[in-house]
Amino acid sequence: MLTVFTIFVGLAFVFLAGVLWQRPSRSRYVLLVLLASLFALAEDANAQTAQKSPFRTPVTLAGKMKNAFIITIPFKDGDKRFLLDTGAGISVFDSQSFKTYRVESHEDVMSVGGKATLDVFCVEFTLGHKHIRQQVFRSDLSDISKTIGMKIDGVLGQDILSHFESVTFDYRRRVMIFN
Repeated sequence: MLTVFTIFVGLAFVFLAGVLWQRPSRSRYVLLVLLASLFALAEDANAQTAQKSPFRTPVTLAGKMKNAFIITIPFKDGDKRFLLDTGAGISVFDSQSFKTYRVESHEDVMSVGGKATLDVFCVEFTLGHKHIRQQVFRSDLSDISKTIGMKIDGVLGQDILSHFESVTFDYRRRVMIFN
């Protein structure tokens, strides 16, 4: 995709090349090299912008009030549905959905319900243009699935969402935008 700057530099290059070619001098070669460099820089900037384009993914609104954002993420063993929770510092994945993943350790955590010991394991997946490798907790999320009225495979918290510069919720279009 060409930017206005890239088009401008290209046109300037063609124009000045034609003008300078009519006047023999060493400086015309220097100017041509400078213009070619500008053109290359413009293309490089254009390529970097394209790599950082936002990733949009459809969202399912769940729960009685339709206020729970659910996204689908592909894993090696199939697609998984995740509840996005911007207030959660850590991500918790369902023990049934991720029972084949190797447990690395156990940690005691405090929550509203009290103290619990959870399994810790490592997951790898791609969300948009980001490859994410993250240690997460594993617990039974069947009560949350019942509450929102659909099976979920995990709750994504800030530990995963912070891999992105920003995460935007677009309620009207039912889409999540990850930058």
